[in-house]
Amino acid sequence: MSEMGEGPIYVTRGMKAQCNCGTAPKGQYLNIVVDHGVVTGPDQQPVLNTNDHTTDTVIGFGNCTSDTNPKLQMQKGILNAVLGGSPINQLVKAVSGKNAVDLMSDIGLISCKCEPDTPQVWQMGDEEHILDGAPVLTKDSVLYCRNGGIITIMEEEEDTESSESAEGQTEENQEVDVVDAAAQDAAAAAMEKINAAMPAEMQQDSTSESNQASSSDGGSGMTSYGGGGNGSVGTVGANTAASATEMAAMVVMTTYPSSISSRVMPSLGMEGLSADNCTPVYSSLAQRTAALTQNQDIKMPASALNEQGLITDLSKLNEFQMFQQPVSVAGGSAAAAYNAMKQLTPQSSPSFSQVIFEMEAYGAVKTPNGMFVPGLSDYLAKQGCGVEFFLPEEELPTGQGAAIGLSLNQGIMSYQALVPYQKADCLSLMVTPKN
Repeated sequence: MSEMGEGPIYVTRGMKAQCNCGTAPKGQYLNIVVDHGVVTGPDQQPVLNTNDHTTDTVIGFGNCTSDTNPKLQMQKGILNAVLGGSPINQLVKAVSGKNAVDLMSDIGLISCKCEPDTPQVWQMGDEEHILDGAPVLTKDSVLYCRNGGIITIMEEEEDTESSESAEGQTEENQEVDVVDAAAQDAAAAAMEKINAAMPAEMQQDSTSESNQASSSDGGSGMTSYGGGGNGSVGTVGANTAASATEMAAMVVMTTYPSSISSRVMPSLGMEGLSADNCTPVYSSLAQRTAALTQNQDIKMPASALNEQGLITDLSKLNEFQMFQQPVSVAGGSAAAAYNAMKQLTPQSSPSFSQVIFEMEAYGAVKTPNGMFVPGLSDYLAKQGCGVEFFLPEEELPTGQGAAIGLSLNQGIMSYQALVPYQKADCLSLMVTPKN
């Protein structure tokens, strides 16, 4: 902590705050646009005062979980109205013991981006020292958010080797925690489709059994583009508790980072998976950067690609590393993302190395059956693409786009390239060109 002589510990730019209703586990840096003319500490950072309470200084803390946040209250009200008496609510109760809305809230599916609403100044500043017309901010100061959060100053970490710029950047080990609005909307629409497709007579005691996909590639296999989906998840006409559960799980796994994906799989009753054996795995920014440098030096072998330059055989790309593993172990979603971008924007699509680097930010989930990287639809949405889920037997839309078939094999996500504008036999993710 930075001090100005004896007495209270004063807050400077680059120190961190945390909110008791925010999901960012390691807080967020405090910024200051125009300083007050006083600097201190070895880095000579500007000292803050209690008037530094706007979003120029208090940037945000991931997602908001406050029950009093109006946006969250509205989401819960709508979902309770839609799902309260629905078959999918009965299914979720059967496998988890909770109603759907409570479970979705617990695992982070009902959330909104943290947008601090802090019109009042910081409380408990040092009133004996006035800086630029306001008390100096100290480590004991408190800021109240109208959405229900209490913001406090964090103790300085002893290990500072991963500290970054004070200009609002996140820490090395902090995964992506704010899902793109387009990806959230696509996931919500898919959940509504799954709910509507379930038989009305679904009983309270429905149980989930694993619906094995025919693919056995450990979650990293890619069929050639145009080969069709070979991992059936079940059709709308013959929906079961298992297929509905798995489709809901896949929607979550392609949308949210590992912190949520690792919880939703056992929560939705997927066979053989529990909170103890679904382990999130992370790479620091330094590790990801080192891997990017190494991967950029590797030439894509022609034997791994088809005539369109799309990846069809990940086993031929094992010189590429993802989470310190060969890509055949953990690179299925990266290959699916690369292929989709290559189809939509062949002249300006990112390299496979760059896709790996960006998708590693979502973390991975390690299970007894292998490892997978979540966040595919969110990554594509962040690239400016349109994303939409289609249930089995739905007509894929006409027009330019890339269709990705999704399937589960013992809890590991697999991907198949599909021919657009057909009836797929599996849950599908349709990706449309950049805006």
